[in-house]
Amino acid sequence: MFYHKSKDALPCRGIREVWKSGRSYEELQRIPNWRRVLSNFHEHPFKYDGNTYRTIEHAYQASKARDPMFYNFTIESGHRIGAGDGTVAHAERKWIMLSKEELDRWNENKEMIMSRITRAKYEQCEHARMVLMNTYPAELWHLVPRSKNSIHFIHLEELRDSYLRDETVKRSRGADDESDREDHIIMM
Repeated sequence: MFYHKSKDALPCRGIREVWKSGRSYEELQRIPNWRRVLSNFHEHPFKYDGNTYRTIEHAYQASKARDPMFYNFTIESGHRIGAGDGTVAHAERKWIMLSKEELDRWNENKEMIMSRITRAKYEQCEHARMVLMNTYPAELWHLVPRSKNSIHFIHLEELRDSYLRDETVKRSRGADDESDREDHIIMM
């Protein structure tokens, strides 16, 4: 369970966390405030769709429509929204009202857009990618402040699993490359 103001507790000791896997998450124990890194409000500038954003939240809100006003969510704009933290971006999300057509289009595509933005950020932020990979095999739930509900961040779990698959493939290819070289050396 995480959100942008998560307490720096040991893994499996945070709010509403249940320890199912038996894993100790030793790597995460050494990373201060690792839960906050998983939040959409975690600050690490990254490029997405030709612009630079401070947080995933900034890019997500800017992606709602092609209105020039949404440029204010970028760092390049120099606007207070683009320079602010994730709470500013979230608070300004209704700055421009979407038409019914825009809202329908947004609702059809918002999960795919969130996945793309998240991938862009994690590919450009090695620290965030390392934190994410070290959460395996935990379910990742985002705490919604002042609510009994939480959001299952399946897109983060899927991204983590794809990174872990890629690492496994790299390691197995590395082992294959080594054995091929040994075979080649023996054959000479």
